Amino acid sequence: MDAEELLKRYAAGERDFSGVDFSGAKLSGVDLRDINLSGAKLSKVDLSWANLSGANLSRANASAWGDMSGANLTGANLTEAYLLYCDMLGVNLENANTRGARLGSLESAFVRNTINPDGVFIEGPMTIE
Repeated sequence: MDAEELLKRYAAGERDFSGVDFSGAKLSGVDLRDINLSGAKLSKVDLSWANLSGANLSRANASAWGDMSGANLTGANLTEAYLLYCDMLGVNLENANTRGARLGSLESAFVRNTINPDGVFIEGPMTIE
């Protein structure tokens, strides 16, 4: 599905896009609060500076380079997400669950009340150096 179709359906109130292939979509700076992207394919997706607060990204897969730098992932579920090749510079992971996730660079990421991939709870607040 391309970015235009996603935004049209999201604007119409649809939130469940689980398992959909968004490879290559350009979604920088868009507001996608509470979207369900569980199991979605996010290879080469640009979600930089997107608002993904409350999003479900569990088991989402970005097997090729993607950009989530500066994204707001407050309260997001990233359980078992494979985002190892995503640039996650400066993301906000406050109240997020990343248990079992494989994440890319988290340099300058903000964490507070966050569950790390290894299951450790970080009360924070702290910025990852």
